[in-house]
Amino acid sequence: MLWTGAADDEQTALDAMAREAGYRDFSSLPDAIRADGIEAAKLDLIS
Repeated sequence: MLWTGAADDEQTALDAMAREAGYRDFSSLPDAIRADGIEAAKLDLIS
């Protein structure tokens, strides 16, 4: 897990994760990182 937080959609979550890592957005991540197939998953944390 790279990042946990709230986002309206997958792209917003990926951009937020990249910003947390110090990049402008997801597309700014190095190709070697993006090539591994990073994806967003919805977590159901409400019991």
